[in-house]
Amino acid sequence: MDLSQPLVRVLVTGSANGKLIEFFKAVNKINTKYGPFDFLLCVGDLFDETNEKDLTSLLANEITVPIESYFMRGKNPLPTKIKELIETKDGEVCRNLKYLGEYGSIRTTHGVKIAFAGGSPESSDINISSVDILVSHQWPKGITRFSQKNLEKDGSRRLSYDFGSQCISDIAINTKPRYHFATEAKIFYEREPYMNAPDPTEKMENMMAIETRIYPTWFIGLAEVANPEKHKWYYGFNLVPLSRLGNFHQFEIPGNKTTILRPLIIYVKYAKFLATGSKIVLLVKNVTRKDIERPTCEQKGHYFEQCPLRKPIAKPCWFCLRNPQLEKHMVLSVASEIYMAVAKGGLIDTTNELVSPIVPGGGHVLIISLAHYETFFQAPPDINLKMLEEIENYKNGLRTMYKHFGADLLTYQVSIQGGWHHAHIQAIPIPLKYSSKNIKNKFIEEAKAAGWAFDEAPAENPDMSNFRVELPDQQILSYNFKKSRKFDQQFGRKVIAKLLGCPDRASWKACALEETKEREDRDHFMAAFKEFDFTLKETILRSM
Repeated sequence: MDLSQPLVRVLVTGSANGKLIEFFKAVNKINTKYGPFDFLLCVGDLFDETNEKDLTSLLANEITVPIESYFMRGKNPLPTKIKELIETKDGEVCRNLKYLGEYGSIRTTHGVKIAFAGGSPESSDINISSVDILVSHQWPKGITRFSQKNLEKDGSRRLSYDFGSQCISDIAINTKPRYHFATEAKIFYEREPYMNAPDPTEKMENMMAIETRIYPTWFIGLAEVANPEKHKWYYGFNLVPLSRLGNFHQFEIPGNKTTILRPLIIYVKYAKFLATGSKIVLLVKNVTRKDIERPTCEQKGHYFEQCPLRKPIAKPCWFCLRNPQLEKHMVLSVASEIYMAVAKGGLIDTTNELVSPIVPGGGHVLIISLAHYETFFQAPPDINLKMLEEIENYKNGLRTMYKHFGADLLTYQVSIQGGWHHAHIQAIPIPLKYSSKNIKNKFIEEAKAAGWAFDEAPAENPDMSNFRVELPDQQILSYNFKKSRKFDQQFGRKVIAKLLGCPDRASWKACALEETKEREDRDHFMAAFKEFDFTLKETILRSM
């Protein structure tokens, strides 16, 4: 895997519908604020033949295309003038703006493989597999099936499970994109990732060959540019192209993944999962519609997810920013892959009128992944790299701020495999009088009393659950354990509470505050942290 080269930064937008002046002005603003991006993908309808003014301005070079940009055909045919330019200038319309084509694939100068299917294709025969990005006007048929997201169009009616194109579904199955963007529904929709299966016609020589061909796809639907409902119409992300990862790169399986796309496409293939140790193997076989149309109650006529006897879906995650019940007043700072929030029921007491907390607002905060992963390991490699960078930026800012107030940074995290856990790190200010040696001894002592010991040589193992402490001197204490072991997730807080002489604050529930006080603590902390917040100093893309 070659990670010596910088990440490729990609910006993708929905249909501009001929509003070229407004569109490229907005793109320039996004690129200036959040970029620079390496290239732009214009999905859907960039042009509209009825908007003659904007089209003329573009062709007269009166509109600046700020970055290398590619466009496709959306629902409507391209304007006649654009067709003529494409034919005479080998796909180039003006400086920085090129036509992908109606159907096929390309590889950019950055090594990114892109497959594209404009309009309403009738063939799924794109002669390429394992692409970085697939762009299409139409949505793949069945993409909302098995998703736990309550997707609604125009805020009134749920999209049918049959919405979309069977042909685009087939193309997605064949090309196995890591990211798939489409515009047909004219709304923003970021689906949970689904897992891809190897091509059943390929001959696999060994199990490793199968395992290394399995990776997730993120499907993102984009709204139209400048839509009145203000649905999100652009999406930016960092990418390590597949060409750099090598043939046997092992992708992490996301914690919030759903089943692969094949069972979603009723008339194609059906796949089932077989557990083999810590890995997942997918076997593909031909079946009929009735084999899939079988709910929990064994009565025909409806699908599994529609069955009244189906077990209820897990409760919404309290750390996911898209959860409408999230207490967003606790959020302090948002980067591209990580955000920071005030800890609910913080360990540091801020209610004592006689003794003020050493750090304004208490200083107990959480560093949390934006997307839902059970552990930070489960993010794709390019996203994981960005996550680690942003985590360190937040920690460095906290460390510098805490020292300004006579404290140092102590962090701990519990990473649980196989549960409804959202990856996050607890960050707590510790007065400078407590040495790293004393803190380490306290943790070792309490671990022994609990019947376990920290690993002698801390090693990160993505197949194990883990408890991890980073001391003020940045020494690491780590304990790997199987997910079957019951581990006290409040262990770290209990140890620190004893260390600071406040064992009565070992439970966050006992320390919960009224919202008015939470907002007050948040404001005090934000004012003190402002000069140390890297998101306010740099231009960071937000993908939320």
